[in-house]
Amino acid sequence: MRLLPVCAGVLLVGTPVAAQMPSTDIFVADLRVEGQAIELGTPRSATDRPGYDNQPWFLRDGSGFLYNADMGGQTDIFRFDLERWASTRVTRTPENEFSPSLTTDGEMLVVRWPADMSTGALWRYSGRGDPIGEHPLSVERVGYYGVVPEVGIAYFVNDSVRTFRVRRMNGEAYTVLTGLSGSAPQHIPGTVAVSFMMPLDDGRVWIHCLDLESGDITPIVPAAGEALSYAWLEGGVLLMPDGNAVFAFDPQRDAGWREVARFTDPALAKIVRIAVSAAGDRVALVAEQAR
Repeated sequence: MRLLPVCAGVLLVGTPVAAQMPSTDIFVADLRVEGQAIELGTPRSATDRPGYDNQPWFLRDGSGFLYNADMGGQTDIFRFDLERWASTRVTRTPENEFSPSLTTDGEMLVVRWPADMSTGALWRYSGRGDPIGEHPLSVERVGYYGVVPEVGIAYFVNDSVRTFRVRRMNGEAYTVLTGLSGSAPQHIPGTVAVSFMMPLDDGRVWIHCLDLESGDITPIVPAAGEALSYAWLEGGVLLMPDGNAVFAFDPQRDAGWREVARFTDPALAKIVRIAVSAAGDRVALVAEQAR
C-alpha cells in the first residue's frame, strides 16, 4: 500500500468533533524497563475532579506534562508539575484547545477549534499560552496529529470519511487512507515512520506503520482490547491499555500482547489513554470516571 499525492489546497469538510466529552481523570505511575521486563508502579491521581481531563503530553525535561481540560463547556491547556503535584492553567481563550505538545524551540502546538466547533487547525502558541498563529503545515479540520522531526506532520482529519493526511516540511501533501479510527498518529522512535490505527477485514482495529520514505504501510498488531490508545517506548516496544490492565508488545520478539500491569483501584477500571515520558520513567494513564 502506498501514499497517494493530492493537491495541498483541498478543503475537507465534515462534522465537527463532539462537544460532549466523558468525565476522565489522569493518573501518573513510575515506569521501569529492564530488558524485556516492564514494571509499573501504583498510579496516583493528578486531576481528581469531576469533568474532562485528558490528552497528557510529557515535557521533555520530565518535570511534568501538558493536558487539556473542559472548563464549563470549553477546553483549555494546563501544565501539571510533578514535583509540586499541582496544575497551572496555560491558555485562557474563547476557543477550544486540544492535543498539546511542545516543539524543540519551546513553542506549544495545539489543535484549536472555535467556540462553535465549526472547523479546526493546528496552531502555534508561546510557552506562556499566547496564540501566535496557524502552523504553516496545518490542514483544515484537524482532529489528531503526530510530528515526525525534520520530516513533517501526520494528521487525522475530522471529515466525513476520517481522512489520514501527511504534510512534509516542504509543503508536499499526501492523502494516505480514509476510514481510520483510534488515537493520534505517532512517530515511531528511531525511524522515519508513523504509526496509526485502521480496521482490517478481520473486523479488528490494527496498529499500522507508515514509512514516510517509501510510502509502504505495514500492519503491526491488533489492538489489545477496546481502548484505542497506545504509546511507544524508546526501544520500539508498544504499551496499550485494556480495561484495568496495561499490555506490552515488542514487534521483534512477541507473538502477541503480554500483560505487564493490572490495577485493583476502581478508579482505573476503564483506562482509555496512555502516554510515556521521554525518559521512559513515567507513564500517564487516563481513565473514565465511574458513572
